[in-house]
Amino acid sequence: MTFLNPTFLFALFASAIPVLIHLFNLRRLRTVEFSSIKFLKELQRSRIRSLKIKQIILLIVRVLAIVFLVLAFSRPVIKGYLFNPIVAGQARSSVVIILDNTLSMASIDERGRFINQAKAIAQRIADLLTESDEFALIRLSEVPEAATGGFVHNISFLRKLIDETEFTYTHKSLVEAFVSAGEIIERAKNLNREVYIISDLQKGGFALGSSDTINRRIKLPPDVRVFLINVGEFTGQNFSIDKVDIKNRIVFPGRMLELETTVSNHGQNDVSNYVVSIFLNGRRVAQKGVNLKNQSSQTVNFNILIEDLSGFVDGFVEIEDDNFSFDNGRYFTLFIPSEVKILLVGDEDDLRFIKLAFSTIQEIYKKSFFSLTQVSPQAITRINFSDFDVVFLVKPSQIEVETSRRLKSFVSSGGAVILFVGGNANFKNLNQNFNSIFELPEFDGPVKQRMLFSKIDLNHPIFEGVFTEAPRKFDSPEFKEYVKFRANYGFRSIIEFADGNPFLIEKDAGNGKIIIFTSEPTDKTSDLPYKGIFIPLVFQSVLYTVAPSGFKAEYTIGDTAEIRVDFMKRFYGQIPKDLKLKRPDGSDFAFRLSGDFVRINQATIPGVYLISNGGAKSFLKIAFNPPATEFSYEKEDESKIIAFLDRVGTKQYKILSNLDELKVKDEILKARYGVELWKTFLVLSILMFFAESLISRKM
Repeated sequence: MTFLNPTFLFALFASAIPVLIHLFNLRRLRTVEFSSIKFLKELQRSRIRSLKIKQIILLIVRVLAIVFLVLAFSRPVIKGYLFNPIVAGQARSSVVIILDNTLSMASIDERGRFINQAKAIAQRIADLLTESDEFALIRLSEVPEAATGGFVHNISFLRKLIDETEFTYTHKSLVEAFVSAGEIIERAKNLNREVYIISDLQKGGFALGSSDTINRRIKLPPDVRVFLINVGEFTGQNFSIDKVDIKNRIVFPGRMLELETTVSNHGQNDVSNYVVSIFLNGRRVAQKGVNLKNQSSQTVNFNILIEDLSGFVDGFVEIEDDNFSFDNGRYFTLFIPSEVKILLVGDEDDLRFIKLAFSTIQEIYKKSFFSLTQVSPQAITRINFSDFDVVFLVKPSQIEVETSRRLKSFVSSGGAVILFVGGNANFKNLNQNFNSIFELPEFDGPVKQRMLFSKIDLNHPIFEGVFTEAPRKFDSPEFKEYVKFRANYGFRSIIEFADGNPFLIEKDAGNGKIIIFTSEPTDKTSDLPYKGIFIPLVFQSVLYTVAPSGFKAEYTIGDTAEIRVDFMKRFYGQIPKDLKLKRPDGSDFAFRLSGDFVRINQATIPGVYLISNGGAKSFLKIAFNPPATEFSYEKEDESKIIAFLDRVGTKQYKILSNLDELKVKDEILKARYGVELWKTFLVLSILMFFAESLISRKM
């Protein structure tokens, strides 16, 4: 038996008081015999014997009443139903506390915010520790790092860390916390080892990979005792915006922006006409009412006309307010090119229809999307390609090696080359000086035969928005001559002729692209310039090549956003070195560019982050949002938690739910030391006092 308040055992000396009183009353008196009394001796002897027995019983009852009362205040426990009380009661402890401070812990129930409940429980656990113990604190948002840096012995430091803990806009798995706890507890010096997990035990927190992976990563010895303390109760209706996606791969002023967002109903009630709003640059541009069934998600699509917006645009999706406001809005950004600088290289007759296509585009949209510069093939050696976004090479007869190398460097840095090949070219020169440098198959020469399109990749971004009705099809131009590749590999074929040879191909080269048309853009070899597909092919090819590669509408807090340096060069007009990141809360810091990417991983709060180049007025914008995994407010099934503990080899564990910090502390003591008997001893003490009262009346 172990005592939780052993100092009260000193009060057992009080049990000697009834004994002393009894002995004091047994003082021997001098006996004087009278003849009459002498005859009564035999009669009284039996009665006195009975009285003495009652006095002894009364003495025992009084002693037991005091002993039981003292034991009740000493809080005795017997061997626990979980653990060995001898080890737990006598050995120093090594304790790891895992404190969940992810976004779901910002929820509120009748006991207050979840994170505050968790902190109060952590402080009660600290009450059980002494400076001779070793302990560590792991904040879930900081996994795999420990807030204490490992085991410490300073309780004041531990309490300070607990008190300073606040919820963060992150998501981390409790499995990862188990891995970190195992690595720390493995270095424990004490015999008594415990891990405390204080969390809302949100669904998915114990998602597992393969058994081999888990068993290899989690090194939690089987003698470690694990307490899982379940805090908070999710109440009320909650709705969230889980995702925002820009469906257009090509966006420009005058075109419909196709936006898709996912809205979820995490509550138990269905709702009708729930309002979802879209904002662009702070202005509401669209709104829809949706019907949401309980415990379900729905995709909501918007088509928004882009008119006066260009450059980086910040957007925001918003739903009606509810019990948990942190997931009622979601940020996104998109880039809309305002002007594309194009270099046209070719003779005037060969460029006539391409220039006509660009002028037609300007008339259709009443805007000038393109800045055109025209030079002859002979002047290309003097051109600085980095001054442009796209270079058109129309029917070049030959290209110098140095020019090809500069073009390759231009494309590798994020530029684009669009090549129209004519039958008059010096194919030996092109193969040696151009195709070899761009790692393209060699040209085999011109083919003169009538040919139509046979195979078209209509899912390619070049055809995005071209067709307004299904089925997507168009009249094929008729070709009298085209240029054939010697082999059909090393590129992506977008349009093919009936004989299987490509008409339109693309190839990535570094950070840029090269687009090749195997026929000239004139009416000498085909009727292509007169077909409705010609202008979209020219227009969309340009927009496709200048679209920012790998740029996402939104990122998740905790992720690293990567932006190509070549895109930043096009955006700022130069390669930036000194940059400044401005956070949504107004704080900022400066950093320098290094490598081929700008990597942003400093996002800690949701919103739009701005990257500026010194004093530039233009900002590159990136949106960060909380992880949608934190929006599913549902407790993990206890059976799955137990299955997880079994898989990782944890044999000694206890799950505590719906308890305040004081009751949690009592439950921990009970589980650590055993079953408390103070109530039993208190009842026994009351019974003894009651028996003493009855016996005293009959004496």
